[in-house]
Amino acid sequence: GYENGKARWPNEIDTLEAMGLENLDGMQAEITELGLDVEWERSGMLGVATEPHQVEWLEDSAAQGHGRLLDLTQVREEVHSPTYLAGLFSPDTCAIVNPAKLALELARACREAGVEIFERTTATRIDSGGAALRVHTDGPAITCRQ
Repeated sequence: GYENGKARWPNEIDTLEAMGLENLDGMQAEITELGLDVEWERSGMLGVATEPHQVEWLEDSAAQGHGRLLDLTQVREEVHSPTYLAGLFSPDTCAIVNPAKLALELARACREAGVEIFERTTATRIDSGGAALRVHTDGPAITCRQ
């Protein structure tokens, strides 16, 4: 979680957090714009403490604005576990999606945009040069910008 990231990348953690949220917002915007039926739900994330020292970590994170602190009673209302002492709920930091529907809907959107999809094609090597990539396959090679 946040405390682990702060310990590993103290100078970059705020940028990493912002980029992560921006990425999630971007995914949600694309799903909406393309009209993809993928069961997207901005569900949030619940971190839990099972040891007293972890409660302090959650309290620190909540004080820094990284979620809403749940006490023992509140966290157990969410998850019925006798081992949870506290929780930190971050409502905007995670989403869930149906992965099968995502794959099918992305393929549909690509086809509607004129993309031809070659299933069961094995990529054997990728070469990057300048502004293009060349993907070698078990058949012909493909050159693309991204």
